[in-house]
Amino acid sequence: MLQGKLKKKFEQWYFKNYCSSSLKFNELMPHHKQDVFGWFYKQKTAMQKGVIIEFLDSIGIECFFQIGINIKDGSRHGVDYSIYVKDKVQYSGYGKTRLEAFNNSLETICQLYDDGRF
Repeated sequence: MLQGKLKKKFEQWYFKNYCSSSLKFNELMPHHKQDVFGWFYKQKTAMQKGVIIEFLDSIGIECFFQIGINIKDGSRHGVDYSIYVKDKVQYSGYGKTRLEAFNNSLETICQLYDDGRF
């Protein structure tokens, strides 16, 4: 789900907040990382989403989702999302389903983060 610089930042945050270890993040060997993050990335999407949302909130990135409405006839039409950073809309987008909208928003957040936009 996450990628690039934001994935690394997430893994540091996750290790600090969810793992009890005498090691520090930068002391983890590849097999330690596989044990910790391999487990996380094998979990159901709903569990991963909840932890990722908590992480994004902790660094000041909020993403809001709402059912898209066709203004011509009032019918439901997919899911819209807006990404806020420091209470300002940075980007908005769309997905056919809530999961697609969530994945699209994460992809956008990762790109914006890697580009230094926040």
